[in-house]
Amino acid sequence: MIVTIKGANPTYAGAGEDNFEIKQKEVTVTAKDKNINIGDTIPDLSSPTEGTDYTVTGLIGDDTLGGTIAMAYTGTPGNTAGTYPITISGATVGDNYIVTHLNGTLTIAQVWTVTFNSQGGSAGAQIRDAADGTTIAKPADPTRSDYRFGGWYKEAACTNAWNFATDTVTEDMTLFAKWTKTGGSGGSSGSSGSSSDKKKDIDVEVNGKKQESLGQAETKYQKGQKVTTVKINEEKLAQKLTEEGKGSTVTIPLENEKGTVRGELNGQMVKNMEQEEAVLEIKTAKAGYTLPAEQIKIDEVSQKLGQEVELKDIKVTVEIGETPQEMVQVVENTAKKDEYTLVVPPVDFTVNCSYGDKTVEAKSFSNYVARTIAIPEGID
Repeated sequence: MIVTIKGANPTYAGAGEDNFEIKQKEVTVTAKDKNINIGDTIPDLSSPTEGTDYTVTGLIGDDTLGGTIAMAYTGTPGNTAGTYPITISGATVGDNYIVTHLNGTLTIAQVWTVTFNSQGGSAGAQIRDAADGTTIAKPADPTRSDYRFGGWYKEAACTNAWNFATDTVTEDMTLFAKWTKTGGSGGSSGSSGSSSDKKKDIDVEVNGKKQESLGQAETKYQKGQKVTTVKINEEKLAQKLTEEGKGSTVTIPLENEKGTVRGELNGQMVKNMEQEEAVLEIKTAKAGYTLPAEQIKIDEVSQKLGQEVELKDIKVTVEIGETPQEMVQVVENTAKKDEYTLVVPPVDFTVNCSYGDKTVEAKSFSNYVARTIAIPEGID
């Protein structure tokens, strides 16, 4: 190539020769990243379109891309959280260009459902698609006549508050509203709208012999329902089991109590009873529950609640409760349909083991567990 310079300045005037290299311009075709949640439809890549599935940069003027773009997933995306490469190929253009293909990524995110239980207040909201490991937005505060809202908590007893700024969602979960009584009748209220708390010592029986102050009964009214919880004294129970030897029966006598009754121990107490081959028994005027401690399988429960959980920190609740009204209606409808008569209302028997906001129900028993319901006099 010859370059000629003309002008009045003799220093620059004249002609010269040099070599120049004209390189191909780079065109980049990039697969667009895609993000979906578990359960969503996998995006179709069979007929990719520019802007939706890929982008093109580097073309000049009216130049256009040629060839046939082909895109595909590496691996088979399914209903599992993870990342899957998106490959792209097939773009061509004139000799003045060189084409580079850049792959993308499909990300399938784990999502969880967070339910807000207002515990007697105005209807709670529900957040679906709460991404794994992320914080959630605080919903509008619920309202309740004669009560002050005290925040959202990780458990119904409202012990551990949920911090919307730092706590993250790692599983399907429920948050519970805390309420404090501000007016009306019935005294002060606790976490779930309970009132008229009353505590008293109770003589739990071991092998039919009353043991003074071995348990403490606490009565609350939750949503209008009477709930009596008996907490067993761990030290006294351990001492008595040692004295009585293996095969003892620990009885919580609640024949005079109405409504829901609960026996409450911790996991270490259950383990001690298991080692002593002891049986836990709850008696009410309407029903009875006889449960060998080994059937709770406290070691398996501990594994489900977390590797680092100590047995003493696990709350074990054995309950004889009133069946929810909607389930009672189902039973009554079935009885009517099949032409038989219910002589007593249905009763719920449950064993729940909890730590923090996790609860495991013990309901698979490998040996005999007795659940009895009293039949009124005069019924054959």
